[in-house]
Amino acid sequence: MEADGQIAEPLSKRNFAAEGFNFVRSIIGCGILVVPFAFTQTGVAGGVLSLVVISLATIFASEKLIKVKYCAISILCTHEISTYRDKTGEIDNDLLQTRVDRMQTYFTHHMKLQKIGELALSTTGSFLLRMGILLNRFGVAISCHILFGTTLYYTLYPEMPEVDPVEVFVGMNDTTPHAAAFILSKASSTLLIVFVLVPLPIYLACILVGRSRCFSPLGITVTIVLVIVVCIGFVYSCIGFQMAQNIEVLSGKEIFIGFAGMLTAFDIIPIVIPLEEKMYGANRIDRFKPSIRAVVGSFGVFVLLYGTIGYLAFGSTSNQLLSTNFEIGIVSYVLDGLLLLLASIAYVVPITPVLAYVDVKLFSVGAVLGPKEEEASIANDVAAKRVGDEGEGLDEWEIGDDADGRNILEGVEQAILETLDLNTEISKSVALWKRLVARASVVIIGAGLAILMRDFYAYFMAFVGAATSAPLLFIAPAYLHLALDRSTTISRVSMAIDVAFIVFGLIVSIGGVTNKSKLKTYCRAYYQMFIIFGFYGIQKYILFITILYQLNIGIESYLRVFGLSKPECAIVD
Repeated sequence: MEADGQIAEPLSKRNFAAEGFNFVRSIIGCGILVVPFAFTQTGVAGGVLSLVVISLATIFASEKLIKVKYCAISILCTHEISTYRDKTGEIDNDLLQTRVDRMQTYFTHHMKLQKIGELALSTTGSFLLRMGILLNRFGVAISCHILFGTTLYYTLYPEMPEVDPVEVFVGMNDTTPHAAAFILSKASSTLLIVFVLVPLPIYLACILVGRSRCFSPLGITVTIVLVIVVCIGFVYSCIGFQMAQNIEVLSGKEIFIGFAGMLTAFDIIPIVIPLEEKMYGANRIDRFKPSIRAVVGSFGVFVLLYGTIGYLAFGSTSNQLLSTNFEIGIVSYVLDGLLLLLASIAYVVPITPVLAYVDVKLFSVGAVLGPKEEEASIANDVAAKRVGDEGEGLDEWEIGDDADGRNILEGVEQAILETLDLNTEISKSVALWKRLVARASVVIIGAGLAILMRDFYAYFMAFVGAATSAPLLFIAPAYLHLALDRSTTISRVSMAIDVAFIVFGLIVSIGGVTNKSKLKTYCRAYYQMFIIFGFYGIQKYILFITILYQLNIGIESYLRVFGLSKPECAIVD
């Protein structure tokens, strides 16, 4: 029998294959494209060691999160027992056991990382976890702009030198061999801005998607295209392979950039809990460990081979994208076409939770621009949350569905919305244009940030890795384990390992964000803007939208008086 008391069923080959594929497509991040360049920052030995550390840390963190999940369930059940006894004033063991069993079954299938954060560190922990994941997703979405612009630029102008606006600005461009580099780089900088903005109409169309349940085909396509790109690059680097002359065994000057860039290749941590919940068969907890170890280990070897061969083939001349090192020909054009396709379709999945967060914070019931509960009830005939009249005042596990809802090859792309509790229904009384304006502004802000880092795809991914991936991988699981594992069996060795992970994560994050590279002067303003937008700018953004809303009240009243207003509707989920 399983941990939730259900009768174990044999695991079919179809379900087993679906589980494995879900694990594979959950772990592959777009940061895998920058791994060969990351090796130029760390050296061969440093790159190999970094990938080994990241792979082991991913396995460790994943297992810790699953352990933390069941610790949280135990805490919730214990709290329910004490609360129920205090509230009823009597002890009905049979009824109490039924309630606890139902609660345990529900949270076994529907535990949210948001709730775990609340248990560990109240609303502060919940906020930090949510913002860490959302900023990570926002960063990945922004990188699609940069990837598209960089690829299109090198496809159309392969002979032009690499743009470096920092060195052009300070008048110290010594990375290009010709005296005409200043003129070319100034011209190409403008072109690159245009190319970065080319996919903006496609990305703006994403605001119409809403919280679609049909992301799985798109996510599968992204995974397949990404794997094909990496495999083609690996095979092409092996053809006629000759080791470059300028190979470094260990380079420590930019090791934080290289390590942080490699972190973005491993993308599984935010959805580890939903993955475990969607596993089939008996002993799901016991089967999770060998599954995660096999997938992460195999993927680590795959990334290691790609990074090592790419670096050994081109040495320190490896560009931020390996495809730009290849000779112009059929292979390079095929790779460029696949990268353009990848950048075009990969945007919608990471940006969706960010847009959902904006919807919830601005337009949910009781939010700044959202309707009051009475208005929402009149418009929807139901509260924004799925609580019927008979369910009012009940907890989510009392009104939720006990079924696990596991569907083969579905739910991976939607998992972040679920684990961050961003599936709150938006009232139909909220006008469509308001939500579209809010969503479009987020997409445009992302495009503006992409313009700032238009020619620094690898460095941008390194920043995303240092600012978000490192805390999520090293700090969050270890801290949650220390905070929630209240069993007497926890050893001092385990506690020391958790503390070491937290310290290491802090070092990687601080070192990656404040690294003294040639981009320091240029990126400092961007770092500050990114952090301010993530942690403080939300309040200012909400205030700005509120002011716009107040200014439009008069316009809406005018239209209503003259009968020009249209029926309001909501985005179809």
